[in-house]
Formats: sequence, C-alpha cells, structure tokens
Amino acid sequence: MAKNAITQYSATASENTDVGGVNILGTAPVANFDDAFRILMAQLADMNSGTSPLDATFTLQDPDNNLIQIQPDLAGMPATLTTIPMLPLSRSGTAKVTTYTSSGTHTFATGSKKYQVIGVSGGGAGRSVYSSLPSGITFAAGPGGCSGQFGVTTIRSIAFDGDGVPLTAAVTIGAGGTSSVDASGNVTGVAGGDTVWVHDTLTLTLNGGNSFTGTSTGAQAIEAIPGLSGRSRTSGWLSLGQNIGEISISGVAGGVSGGGASSPYGTGGAGQNIPASAGATAGNDATGYGAGGGGAVARTASGGAQRAKGGDGSPGILIVMEW
Repeated sequence: MAKNAITQYSATASENTDVGGVNILGTAPVANFDDAFRILMAQLADMNSGTSPLDATFTLQDPDNNLIQIQPDLAGMPATLTTIPMLPLSRSGTAKVTTYTSSGTHTFATGSKKYQVIGVSGGGAGRSVYSSLPSGITFAAGPGGCSGQFGVTTIRSIAFDGDGVPLTAAVTIGAGGTSSVDASGNVTGVAGGDTVWVHDTLTLTLNGGNSFTGTSTGAQAIEAIPGLSGRSRTSGWLSLGQNIGEISISGVAGGVSGGGASSPYGTGGAGQNIPASAGATAGNDATGYGAGGGGAVARTASGGAQRAKGGDGSPGILIVMEW
C-alpha cells in the first residue's frame, strides 16, 4: 500500500519502500528521489495544516525536562464528533477527555489540576400543527425549533477537599424537546432541557433551545419564529448563544415548514415543502446533539381536520477536558 500520510509510515525501516507510491528502494531510478522528497514535504505540510491529522498515540515532552511527558486520551470522544474547539495542555498531569451524553458524576483523574468544559443544551422541538383552518387557508405549517445554547468555559482550577482529593462534579445533560398534538387539537412544543455543570461552589448552565408552544391554526400567513425570552447567555461560559429555527409559510397551494436550527454538534430537522396533493406531514427530528426539530405541515381535508406533530429536538452533550 502506498504510504500517502505519515500515519502510514512503518517503524521498521525496511518496510518503508515508497513515499506516496514513488519507489525509493536502492534500485529505483535516481529521478524517483526528486519526486519522493517533494511528496514528503507535501505530506509534512498537510500534517502541519491539520488536513492529515496524526494518531493520538504521540507523546509531547517538556523541552526543559524530558521526564515530564503528556499524551492525549481521546477514548471518551463519541465517533460522531470530529472537532474539539480547543485542547489545552500544560506541564501538570495527563490530558484526558470525557464525554457525557447522559447525566452523571464526573470524577477527576489523579494528578489533574485544571479543566475546561465544552457543551450544548438540548434542542427545542419543532412546532406541531392542527389544521382547523379559517376560510381561504388550506395549509398550516410550523416553524423549526431553536438549537440549544453552546458554550465553552474558561480554563478553571479543580477544587480539592481537605485531604487533597479532587471534588467530583455533577453533570446534567439537557433532554431534547418533544412535540405533540392531541385529538382535540392541543399543540405542545417543549423547549430543550438545560445542560448544567456543578463543581464545588461553581454552577454553570447552558439554557435549552426554545420551541414555539402556541396553537397553530394557519390563521397567519407567515408564522413568527420562536423567541429567545428566558434563553439568554449564561455568565461563566464563553457562549455563542443559540441559533434560531426557520420560519414557516401557510397558504392555499401548499405549506412550507421551518427547519430546526443546527448546533456545532448536531443537525436540525429539515424543513418541508408540502404540495397541495400531500396530507399531514410530521416534522423531521433533529440528529446529533443540541439541534432543533423541524416544523410540521397539515392541511384541511374533507374527512375532517388533520394533525401532525413537530420534529423532536436532540439532547445536549458535555465534554470535559482535564490535565
């Protein structure tokens, strides 16, 4: 197999017979080495730019004391995540990453002194619809739900008890908002749950994404987007806030539901363009973490009013980096 990246090089010298498919054996033409050196430099440049990442098996050491070494531990990362905004390293302890997709208790590793937390709260549900429509309006469509609030803490010191043992931290992962509409046409859209980190006297909260909770009868040609009331940024987080779900359009020839807002770790439920020939259509659920559900579409029918639930939001996530 051609060695197209540094991660494919062998620690056994005799097994390195090519660079990027160019033969570098002693019997190879001299001209091959011109190409091989150019390819090697390109591979190093790809590694430096991050387009060809290294495996997390490498070790860094203190330039002043090679007995102080550090190696990243990415075992706690789920396969769906490809990016961590930052992974700070210091000369104390071993870097460790722990990912929470459900609530629990975080126990710091022995030797860790500092930590940083990245998280997103649960995404809001897309709006359900009930097509008890006024004259002239055939379709009712709901807007998408908001994404959960995303935030990154500053680098913080771990708190210890009187015996020098690190205090644990309580982790609450916000649930994704759910949406429903009952036989009486009562529409329910639930906001996403809060994601919370509590360590010693410190409590940090990421607020769940909003969902539009009002009734939907299609009386408005264009529905309002979900508001951000009560979903402000939280002190202690370097927050990007939350994204807002798309609006929807209700009309005679069809309906267009709003897509749910995406988060850094999840994709909002897609909006839908429903033609006049279609019936009630439920909203699309969000995927990943912290994204909003898509809005639903319903239409007036001769057999009576139609109902459709909005898409559900996806739950939050919390990533703890310590060293």
